[in-house]
Amino acid sequence: MKKVLLSLLLLSFFTAVQAQKMAADAVPKKVTVAFDKSHPTTTKEEWTKIDNNYEVKFLLNKKEKHLMYDKTGVLVFNESKIALSTIPAAIKKYLDTNFPEQEVDGIVKMTAMNSSLSYAVEINGSNLIFDAQGNYLRTEKK
Repeated sequence: MKKVLLSLLLLSFFTAVQAQKMAADAVPKKVTVAFDKSHPTTTKEEWTKIDNNYEVKFLLNKKEKHLMYDKTGVLVFNESKIALSTIPAAIKKYLDTNFPEQEVDGIVKMTAMNSSLSYAVEINGSNLIFDAQGNYLRTEKK
């Protein structure tokens, strides 16, 4: 179950081939109502269908956020891009040790609705996955 959720999260952030952008009026009403109820003041939402789920990308307090809902409007996970300076020290140490000369292309903090937290660091065309404490879990090729 944990691997399935993490795969969904990464699929969302690093845009999968089968993802389909769509207009908000093409998203099931239960999904848009759930989003509007939890985020009534957001603007510039972009909807994407990924498998049987619906992802919305939007800005909140000048930060890009992503939420994924199932077709019934139940929130599956949320994610947000974060700065390198805000990652756990263990992740920074891992990157400094294993990728000392490499530039980080992006970092995402992901929270599944079971409250599990993880991080994905994009570097060298791969996603390095870390748990909430910053322990390295695995690398997934893009």
